[in-house]
Amino acid sequence: KKAFKTFLKVRKTRGTFDNNYYQTLARTYYMLDKNELSIEFHHRYIDLADDRSAETYTDLAQAYFYNNQTDKSIEYLNKALEIDPWYPLALEMQKIIKAKM
Repeated sequence: KKAFKTFLKVRKTRGTFDNNYYQTLARTYYMLDKNELSIEFHHRYIDLADDRSAETYTDLAQAYFYNNQTDKSIEYLNKALEIDPWYPLALEMQKIIKAKM
């Protein structure tokens, strides 16, 4: 958590930083079970970095799923599987969603 607080301070520093910062921040919020913020920063990352990969969409699907937004989770999981039907994390997420339903 101390590292996370330091990480957040980077947002307030002058200058520019890599758009991957938003992806890292989104993943960090996800690990801290702050899924609404994770979702927000995943979307920022997608918009800024123009990264529409199976990995990115699966990350977003997970955040939606654990934020109890199954419909949105399925939507982004389907996007991930359209890009890469064999992406292991997407296939695992698909199993988790099916088990819940």
